[in-house]
Amino acid sequence: MNVPNRKILSGDLVNTLANIGVIVGLVFLVMEIRQANRIATATAEIETRNMFSEVNAAIYGVPEISQLLVKCRDKDAELSPLEEVQAWGFILRLTNAWLSIETAYEHDILPPDTYAVIEDDLRTALNRYPALARIFRDWVDSFPAQDQRQVVIIADHVLSEYGW
Repeated sequence: MNVPNRKILSGDLVNTLANIGVIVGLVFLVMEIRQANRIATATAEIETRNMFSEVNAAIYGVPEISQLLVKCRDKDAELSPLEEVQAWGFILRLTNAWLSIETAYEHDILPPDTYAVIEDDLRTALNRYPALARIFRDWVDSFPAQDQRQVVIIADHVLSEYGW
């Protein structure tokens, strides 16, 4: 009768070790997922900064855009047709960066402080270059299918605050 007891004990030991193995495996899996999430967040943050570096390169590296923005410091500036196109291009570049931030934030890849850059950026652009307000308003009004996107809601809200 001692032999069957050894089998039961042996089976209990195997089950216990198997359960411990499963728990260790789950802990390892959770650690791997957390590390992958940190890597995704850091990558998204770096990509966001790179997008803004490209916007800055357009501002500071392209004389026509720099000249346009100097002109746009005057809220009553009259833009030529070419300058209108350049302003639209500048705003589309900014808003594409903002839409990327929104998408990454909605998927929990970017933290809230990075997401807050959208409103800060828009306010800064309007404060520095008030002549762009009309173009920003045209942008908001030109994409009605996007009116539920937070970027558009934020832009509409800030433009309304500024009287646009």
